[in-house]
Amino acid sequence: MREEENHAPNLIKRVGTAAAVTALTLGTVGGATITALADTTTPGNGGTTPTTPEQPATDRTYTVTVGQTGVTLKKNAEGVYEATLDGYKGIPSDTLTATTTDDTGNPIAITIKGTLNTAEDTTVIGVVKQSGSITYTGAGADTSDGQPGDRLQLTVNYAQTVGEKVTLGKDDDNTEFKGGKATAKDATLDLKDKPDREDITLSDGTKLPITWGKAARTPDTEGNRITVTRTGKATGTVSVDKDGAKAEWPVEVDIKAVRYNTWAGTVNKTTKPFTVNKDGSLTLEYDTMDALPGDMSVTGGDRNLTIIPKIAKKSSATTDKLGVISVAGQSEYDSPAEGDQPAFKAAASFAYTVGKEITIKGDGGFKQDGGKYTASYDKFTLDNQNKPDGNDIALSDGTKATVKWDDKTTTVDKDNGKGGTAVYVRLHGTATGVIDVKDEATGEHQQETYLIDVTADRAQDKSLNMLTVTRTDAKGGKASIDMPGFDPAKHEYTLEALPYSTIGDAFTLSADTGVDATVSKPTLTLGAGSERIFHVTVNDVEYTVNVPFQSADIKADSKAKLEGIYVNYTGAATKGQLIDNWNPNRLDYTITLGADSKSPYVLPVAPEGVSIQAGDVTQSAQSSKQAWTVTYDATGESRTYTVTANRPVKTAVTEFKPADPIRQDGTVEPSDDQDASLASHGYVTADGKYTPVEGDEYTIPEGGTFSYEPKIGQSATVSSTHTAMTYEYTVTVLPKDMTGYPKQHTYKVTYLTKATHAAQLTGIGVDGKLIGGFDPAKHEYSTQVNDPNEWVVSPQYDKTAGMSVSTVKKGADATITVTSGDGLVSTTYRLHVTRKPFGGKGTVGVGGQLAQTGMSMGVISGILAAIVAVGILIWAVGGRYAKKGEHAPDAEPDDATAQSNDADKESESNPDD
Repeated sequence: MREEENHAPNLIKRVGTAAAVTALTLGTVGGATITALADTTTPGNGGTTPTTPEQPATDRTYTVTVGQTGVTLKKNAEGVYEATLDGYKGIPSDTLTATTTDDTGNPIAITIKGTLNTAEDTTVIGVVKQSGSITYTGAGADTSDGQPGDRLQLTVNYAQTVGEKVTLGKDDDNTEFKGGKATAKDATLDLKDKPDREDITLSDGTKLPITWGKAARTPDTEGNRITVTRTGKATGTVSVDKDGAKAEWPVEVDIKAVRYNTWAGTVNKTTKPFTVNKDGSLTLEYDTMDALPGDMSVTGGDRNLTIIPKIAKKSSATTDKLGVISVAGQSEYDSPAEGDQPAFKAAASFAYTVGKEITIKGDGGFKQDGGKYTASYDKFTLDNQNKPDGNDIALSDGTKATVKWDDKTTTVDKDNGKGGTAVYVRLHGTATGVIDVKDEATGEHQQETYLIDVTADRAQDKSLNMLTVTRTDAKGGKASIDMPGFDPAKHEYTLEALPYSTIGDAFTLSADTGVDATVSKPTLTLGAGSERIFHVTVNDVEYTVNVPFQSADIKADSKAKLEGIYVNYTGAATKGQLIDNWNPNRLDYTITLGADSKSPYVLPVAPEGVSIQAGDVTQSAQSSKQAWTVTYDATGESRTYTVTANRPVKTAVTEFKPADPIRQDGTVEPSDDQDASLASHGYVTADGKYTPVEGDEYTIPEGGTFSYEPKIGQSATVSSTHTAMTYEYTVTVLPKDMTGYPKQHTYKVTYLTKATHAAQLTGIGVDGKLIGGFDPAKHEYSTQVNDPNEWVVSPQYDKTAGMSVSTVKKGADATITVTSGDGLVSTTYRLHVTRKPFGGKGTVGVGGQLAQTGMSMGVISGILAAIVAVGILIWAVGGRYAKKGEHAPDAEPDDATAQSNDADKESESNPDD
């Protein structure tokens, strides 16, 4: 560049030819490139002379970034801007950039250069250590006239380590190389002399293939084994080539593969090791065995084999046990060497018995008496005709000894087992026989004679040992139930209640007595709940056995069940006590509250894998009912549990009590003794007339009473349950043959009364005020509220009639269904609300702060609680509106029922309380 061509005068001053200098880019001013010229030389005699750049008029700050490290150059006494950076990790570039600014604040960049001087250390395999120093130099520029000025010098002392130390892998305990060599852990030879390793893995993942030699076998008498060895070697190269570092190391790994051959011989499940001799042969001698030695199984080493024994000697003799003889001798084993297989020699002595001791089955053994065996047997008894109850005595070998009885009996006094004596009748006899015991190993046998002295006794026996009830189902399956804690001195027993599903089975009673006891034929009658009542007389003493049944509300077991339902009667939203009569298979529960009782908090608890969903809330004047759907998550199986809280509120439904069912005298003969059908059923009118009905579900007019007619000779009982005005009567009929199967007949009847048949509202309250112009016969209404999204509807009705009200509210619409106390009549009212002009804040009441894991339960007559979680809070009569955390004003003219803003289905009682 010539001066006349420079469009930025006074910024650069020419001090030499451009070809003789190193150009350093400083930056740009305007559109021009600013360059500082460093290391300038001027021709002279005998060579070149360095020209010292003119120093700038003022000091400035130079900054150099080395990698991620910033370095500030400081001016020394000679005017040089210098710095030294120690401990730099890595190899820096040979060219760096120093930055500063001119007097006008414009940035200037200066390139400084140096020469790397790096040394390497490769003494550790896999690791290259590099270190060195580099000095960078360059020149800056004076900001006033653009002449070369500042001299820059930066020294960087650097070092880096490339790679990681390479050793043998973790399978070889990371053994280090020494002089490029290492020894790996021993490998294992399989039974075919094949090593279990084919290569050596180094710590960097490099695999070196192993070259294996041939197998060698060496006897080891101290270790009592033969050692099989193969030696191997693995060679290769470890290299590093990255980050500017490059090196290679040849490595060599020695290894051996070993297997220790030990042999054991097994005879008759007895295993002993062979002894290894110096010549490589193996020998073994067994302790005396208690059975004839069989084939020897030789295991170990690189093969298995079987050696057949040769019996050298044997002998036999009798013993003191009937049916048993003794045998003694010795067996020898011999297998010559063959190929890699060594020679085997072994010996086994034996002493054992042949045969199994013969005894009287269930009684005892024989005693040796000279040349025969004797025993006694007294297990036979006599019947009332003095005949023994058997003629054969079972022996333990499966044979029988037949008794030859005497012709006449005798009498003896015997201990009766109660500290006294009793007279017994005795019949005497003998049984004899011969046992042939054979030794299969020798072919010899022994004959032994036995004699059994036999007695059969009978005592006068009037004992009563047990009373047993036998249940027979419809398929003929039988199950027996003994009386718990039976004692003849106790004359009445009641069994644990049987499942309700067995109520239709047949039952009989039997008595286990002595041969001389007198037993009457049992009689059977029906009790409450179809309970079976047996009477039997034994030895002139009457015994009574009651067989009750569980109530019908115990359902079949299911995985969709709760662990428990807990009630906190203080009303606090914490887990209380387990609900009364808890059974995981009883699904419906009732809580009875006093008039002034606090509203209890009810919490269902489920096991892992079972979920709970709160269901409908149903209220009437005297009760509040909460349902939960309990689901077994794995299969989706579900059941519904309910808890009903009752308060003493009188309505036409609660005060209704029908008369007891009336039994008509039987006039129809059964078709047979097993016939358990009724002749008829129906009701008796208020004037006493019996009216039979054909169907199983029907209504009974006011003043009527359920009635039924059994057939002649049948026994029948009636049980009932009811919901409101609907009663379910179960008539259990026992056939004329009372040991036959009973039959249950179920009838559902609804009692009619004027009060309980009514279903209409007396008014509708909205946000605490009654709608004007209400007419029970008019079923469509509309009104205005502050906020159609937050409003409360409170139906009004005559609670004394026992009717119930269900309200479903969605947004600005509400549907109110009124159901009569007998459930037969329903009337629906519909209500639509719109926003008032300049409407204010809406109303949403939930009757107090509800818990997150449960709710309290009580009969609602001032509010209707919203369902928010699994448990429920049923509030006391006469509550107030409330949002969460605050109370709302009283309703006008009566306390209104608070309705949640969600599309919940809820039933409620009359709020006029």
